[in-house]
Amino acid sequence: MSRYRPTVCCMLFLLCGPLLSACNSATDKPIDPPATTEVETPAPVVEEPPFELEEGFVFLANHEDMSEFTVPVGEAATWSIEGHTIRCGGRPRGYLATKKSYRNFTLRLDFRYERPKNLKDDDKFKGNTGYMMYINNDNTPWPACIEVQGKYVQLAKIVAIGGADAVEATDDEEARIQHRKPAGQWNSLEIQSQDGALLSILNGVKIAESQPGPLTEGPIGFQAEDWKIDFRNVRIQEN
Repeated sequence: MSRYRPTVCCMLFLLCGPLLSACNSATDKPIDPPATTEVETPAPVVEEPPFELEEGFVFLANHEDMSEFTVPVGEAATWSIEGHTIRCGGRPRGYLATKKSYRNFTLRLDFRYERPKNLKDDDKFKGNTGYMMYINNDNTPWPACIEVQGKYVQLAKIVAIGGADAVEATDDEEARIQHRKPAGQWNSLEIQSQDGALLSILNGVKIAESQPGPLTEGPIGFQAEDWKIDFRNVRIQEN
């Protein structure tokens, strides 16, 4: 046996020892689990029963075109129809109006705003539209009429706009807050008209009522006020 072999072995041990120790230390460290990405749970899909038109009611818009309407202010491209749903792009501002005038009637519809992705507090949602009764002229931007508010924080409130004389009206703010559904969900609205007096019902609950004023008859209008919104199953029964 060579007399140098032990010396070589010692030198190899001295060189490899620290490396082995480092490897052991590395393997002793805990391994962090891989990062996980939170997956947003989609909202449950609620299946609604097929819509059935109530006896005595007719659709304001058919599934083919919007020939029953005109766009006195704004652009026609803001509005479209799919089935019995009227879609509003929101811009530019303006309004869609029926060609026919109405006096005594019950108007029913469902509406749904496009919900902003970053909206956390519905009380701060600024979605805006309106339902104009008894349109009396072609004023810009809004005609003289009585409006049933579609603005989310004032849903179903009754006010005069466009220079129309003010009307005496009652309004239930507590009922509005309690019964309106979150932005992005379908809400139902009913408007009853009788010789210039209006009654508004949100999701089956009375919200506001107005006394007759000078305006008692005219076309019905829907406002485009910067927000995307759908109006479905818009239907009317004349009394």
